[in-house]
Amino acid sequence: MVESAAHGWTAADLNETIDSWAKAHRIAPNPKRPIAFMRWLMKRQDLTFAPHILAKIAADQDEAVRDRQAVQLDAARARYADAAAEDSPGRQAARLVVRRVTDAARRRKTEAVARDNDTQPVWITHLPATASPGVSGV
Repeated sequence: MVESAAHGWTAADLNETIDSWAKAHRIAPNPKRPIAFMRWLMKRQDLTFAPHILAKIAADQDEAVRDRQAVQLDAARARYADAAAEDSPGRQAARLVVRRVTDAARRRKTEAVARDNDTQPVWITHLPATASPGVSGV
């Protein structure tokens, strides 16, 4: 156990090792001699790479892959951004589609608000003095 601590293993790493062994063998670890079991289990581990170190390496590799993909995506966007001239038929068609979609969305929103206004009751809290029946203006 001292060897694992010298290599930077933590309690969480030991628990991870026990859990991995239990999953691999499909049995719950319930040894009669826990210290002997841990020594036996640790002899089968590569002490230079604790589970938290391996997890950090994997996370760094995933981050590097995401960064590389982001750079490739930015390069592709830059290539396509200036692919067509400002007044090309493709850009004009795209602008027309965007305009139609925007107008349709605005129209749907207006209709939805109108429907909501039609279905909500209107409460009259006061009447103007000239509209009251039977009340004469002084």
